[in-house]
Amino acid sequence: MTINLIAEIRREMVHNIQIKLTGIMASERIRLIIYSMAMCIVTVVCLALTGWYADRTHKMIRDMAQQTHNIRVKSLELALEKRRSDALLYQMMPRSVADQLKTHGEVKAEYYRNVTVYFSDIVGFTKISASSEPLDIVTMLNDFYRSVRSRPAPTLSHLLDGNVFSFVKLDVGLSLKISWMFSFPSVVTSSDLA
Repeated sequence: MTINLIAEIRREMVHNIQIKLTGIMASERIRLIIYSMAMCIVTVVCLALTGWYADRTHKMIRDMAQQTHNIRVKSLELALEKRRSDALLYQMMPRSVADQLKTHGEVKAEYYRNVTVYFSDIVGFTKISASSEPLDIVTMLNDFYRSVRSRPAPTLSHLLDGNVFSFVKLDVGLSLKISWMFSFPSVVTSSDLA
């Protein structure tokens, strides 16, 4: 009997242990499923965030490259316009004066002991301009001022002798009024010939 009693107790203990183990295994199985699902969700979210971040990074890099390209193009355009404006500025005034204007925003006055200033007026210029092409006017003015530059400059003796003035008539019948002004340390004289 004791053997039967021990065998019965043993069976009952085994049965109780099996029930408890089955319960523990079921709860652990549920916890494992929940943890696995949580890990899957975290993995999917991480993959989605990684894809989104990679896409945003790619777009940012592409935008930066486009901006860099645009800046490079604008810099080249700006350099070209600067060269054009400098060339135009150098055509309108001496390089030293233009450089002073660009550097300092002003030109310091210079002193010269003796100077000659030339003034000219073209009689009927408005009518001529209205009936001529712009290039024809530029050519006419260039030809005229080149011819005037080639004449010998008047001197103080010309001024004193009264031989300072010239009268020029172009082939087209255009009469020009020429004025000479001389500035010497103590003499300033100006006169016109119509």
